[in-house]
Amino acid sequence: MAQHPPAPRFAIVIPCWNEAANLAACVGSIRAAAADRHAVEIILVDNGSTDGSQAIARKLGVQVLENTNGRRVAIAALRNRGAAASCGEILCFLDADMRVPPRWLDAVDAAYAAGLTGLLGFVETTPQDAAVPWVARIWGERYVLRRAGVRDVDFLPGRNMNIPRAAFAVLGGFDETLHTSEDKDLTLRARDAGLGAISSDAVVLVHTGHEKSVSEFVRKEFWRQGGSLAFARKHRFRSRTLRQPLMAAGHLWCLVVMLACVLGLGTAQGMAWLGLLWLAPSVVSVWSGPARRKPWLALQLTVLEFLRWNVAGVALARQLVQEFNPVKR
Repeated sequence: MAQHPPAPRFAIVIPCWNEAANLAACVGSIRAAAADRHAVEIILVDNGSTDGSQAIARKLGVQVLENTNGRRVAIAALRNRGAAASCGEILCFLDADMRVPPRWLDAVDAAYAAGLTGLLGFVETTPQDAAVPWVARIWGERYVLRRAGVRDVDFLPGRNMNIPRAAFAVLGGFDETLHTSEDKDLTLRARDAGLGAISSDAVVLVHTGHEKSVSEFVRKEFWRQGGSLAFARKHRFRSRTLRQPLMAAGHLWCLVVMLACVLGLGTAQGMAWLGLLWLAPSVVSVWSGPARRKPWLALQLTVLEFLRWNVAGVALARQLVQEFNPVKR
């Protein structure tokens, strides 16, 4: 009687949309991490790519699930579909623009062998070469500084997230109604369920999908911040979900008032005080953290943090317009 091979220990799920340039390096790094030590399955869930990503993945020996309904779906749906089609004991969600180090799966295995039952993510950075734009380099260093050591966290990015299949099933997977913040939502639900969410620097992953310019940083941040209200509403506006909307609202108010002052509706002294109030959250956020030990880095981070929150304010305004748009109803 034929025996079926045992299920692989790890199921790596990669959502994909036009990632032809990244797939070989991503899959190659996974294969190197698995080597002959770990049984893995790699599943790519495509979202209607037009650059040949599907064919490239198949040539690399990756199982491909295609979206053939003619329209793109939320990334949460892609990840859920990949998880449902896999059979590995540990689900490893990884974006195509990530590169994993050789000991990645060893570190995942060790964490769960030590008793972890919930979400696990690792520190990530940008490629360490001169060609990386300063925006990506500075923002990447911010992440490394804030996630040093092993710690409980409120948020793990979906591009670098691991969880036992049983725990993922208990949580019901990613919420497909959320177009952004689906990873924040899963992290919060894991914590609420007592499963926990851990960030570790046992290994460091490389994220190559970095912003190549300030304008790209603005575009991506506008998209990332575009679901903050839906996320907060789902969790009944709990304190953990309100930081982003409140910070965004404060910066939006300062932006509007400053524009009014520039148009002649305020005094120079009032503008000076408003400017200090406007900058204060970014200054406190950066200079009270580990970046303060590197003043030049902290100064650049302050600029990006300030820009980020103003973009979030504009994104919040757009969400509010959509909320009260009669056409939407």
